[in-house]
Amino acid sequence: MIDIVDNFLPKEDFESIQNLMLQSSFPWYYNNGIVASEENNPNDPYFQFVHLFYKANKINSDFYSLLTNFLIKLDVKALVRIKANLTGKTKEHEKHGYHNDSNNNLTSIYYVNTNNGYTEFENGKIIKSIGNRMITFDSNLQHQSVSATDQIILNTITILPDMLKIVDNWLNKDLVDYLENYFLYRFPHYYGHKSNDEDINSFYVSSLNIEDALNNYLFFKLEKTLNKKLQLNRMYINIQHENMTGSFHKDDGDITCLYMVTKTLADSGEFEIKEENKIKFVQNRLIAFDAKKEHRGLAPNKGEVRITLAFKTNVL
Repeated sequence: MIDIVDNFLPKEDFESIQNLMLQSSFPWYYNNGIVASEENNPNDPYFQFVHLFYKANKINSDFYSLLTNFLIKLDVKALVRIKANLTGKTKEHEKHGYHNDSNNNLTSIYYVNTNNGYTEFENGKIIKSIGNRMITFDSNLQHQSVSATDQIILNTITILPDMLKIVDNWLNKDLVDYLENYFLYRFPHYYGHKSNDEDINSFYVSSLNIEDALNNYLFFKLEKTLNKKLQLNRMYINIQHENMTGSFHKDDGDITCLYMVTKTLADSGEFEIKEENKIKFVQNRLIAFDAKKEHRGLAPNKGEVRITLAFKTNVL
């Protein structure tokens, strides 16, 4: 499915982005290749100019704040990459080659100006380049850009995690307070768990019994939230304090879910998916993600405690 939204931003926000990108003070960087164009590709006969805003958990541009309203409208909670493309006009329409952007993510293309170029999908669907239009689609879909003959093409491409689901305020406040108190003060913690055999840091883990009524309810609510029938392979809590950052690792199963139990951590304790996302630790936040993606939990600061409730599952 390809979602198309015209007049995506208010007129003043759209004009602000367009005017800035067309100013002589906005920096563009030459790239050999249009397919996978954040890296120079000597085998690609085409070229374009790019501006990389964000990649691998890092802001790469002084102009990133330009995208604030853009990201709010997209309801972005995590990012893989944002870049802008500038493609010169050509005498005839040039098709740049089918490709997919990434696996198990979403691609959003925002058209900054109107021209007679377009985006073409392998199934034959054509999306015209119209200023202030946003399209979103599965990043696995094969598609290609086609040059314009009337003027340059300006667009931004945002890669969003698809297999990543973030739900804030997952439980009611009374239950949030109960779980924090119970797991922090009244539940036994067992030291010595490691993310993998090569991990130099150990932390605390306690397994939970699904037959317990509360745990059974939490799993029931998880299935409803994800709208999937799941097989629960394991349910447990992780406890970390300072200097207990885990190593990157993959999980068994299809979907791993993490629920953030303890108080929100301002600038520590993030959940990180390797080379993709770093998500703040916010109390009462649920994260569901592809278990095969490498991930880790970062240690909190001195004097803080980071407790997560983990569900390891298979999709039935």
